[in-house]
Amino acid sequence: MAEILAAQQLLAQSFEPKRDYRWIIEIDGMDTFLAQTAGRPKVSVEESEHNFINSVQYFAGKARPEPLDISFIDAIAPSQAQKAFEWMRLIYEFETGLAHGKDVYGKTMMLKMLGPEGEVVEKWRLENAWPTNYDPSDLDYNSSEFSTVNLSLRFDRPIQLY
Repeated sequence: MAEILAAQQLLAQSFEPKRDYRWIIEIDGMDTFLAQTAGRPKVSVEESEHNFINSVQYFAGKARPEPLDISFIDAIAPSQAQKAFEWMRLIYEFETGLAHGKDVYGKTMMLKMLGPEGEVVEKWRLENAWPTNYDPSDLDYNSSEFSTVNLSLRFDRPIQLY
């Protein structure tokens, strides 16, 4: 005979969801308070296929962190567009053609989700982060929106601390 659960067994006694609007991101050189939107770390795992007689088995392969997108409001001062482009210049200097190594342009960044009282409830350390795409917002005489600068960041290791 099937077990029947009481309603009290199905309901959580205490529950507070994480909220998409309670977070901060820390990147050396960028202003935390101007971050507008950010993705959370995403990882995909490649798969390897093993064929044997009339069956197929799958095995986990390499883990691949996906790029993370962040949008900053671009203030007059401090200019996030200027700071972001300076970071891009650590990768490739457009005036001279000089390209630097990851030890120069790679940064450790922190993503923290906050609880209702400001406590950190989820914390990520993303190692060797660097921008792969610099995308400032378009200018438009018909718009009252804030100017923004959008970055796509590649990183080596997403480490969830808690």
